[in-house]
Order: sequence, then structure tokens, then C-alpha cells
Amino acid sequence: MPHPRKSPSPKSAAPAKARPPRQGRRKGVNLTIAPDVIAEAKALNLNASQAAEAGIRAAIARAREAEWRREAAPATEAHNERIMKRGIHLKPLWGRSRGGRVGEV
Repeated sequence: MPHPRKSPSPKSAAPAKARPPRQGRRKGVNLTIAPDVIAEAKALNLNASQAAEAGIRAAIARAREAEWRREAAPATEAHNERIMKRGIHLKPLWGRSRGGRVGEV
């Protein structure tokens, strides 16, 4: 007669696999979308909620990038002016052969 299986003790149990973080529940919202867009999405078997979320995420990324560019513009302009006046700090290595001068091959 086979022995009944014992449940593993907490000490010998394998560690639980790490789960990816949950994004939580979704929030229901009302969106106004052109009827032809919804009709085409349905015809292509697209999930409108997922497509809308992806589009909103892309718009957020573009807005954040534009905001960063506006905030960084003075520093970027100052850096570019400094480079135009003084040049770069390091001499470029491209175009050099081993131990040779620029332009030597």
C-alpha cells in the first residue's frame, strides 16, 4: 500500500515564484470616439480599450518628452554655445589608425 504524501513543511517548501507586479484594477471611463473608428476596430477584432490605453500611454510619453525638452532647452542651448566657442573637450578618435595621426590609414 503506497504511503500517503505528506504536505511539505514550511522549511522544505520551495520558495514561491515571484509574480510580476499587478497593474491593479482598471478604471471604467467614457470616451467619445468617431463611429467609423469603432466600426473599423470591431471589423479588425481589435480590443478598443487596449488600443485606447496604448494611445493614451503614447500621448503621455510624447507630452513628457516635450515638457522635458522645454525645461532642458536653456541648458541645451548653453551647452551647444559652449561647444561652438571652445570645441569639445576630447579629440575624436575616429579616422585614426593605431598610433597614427588623424587622416593616416
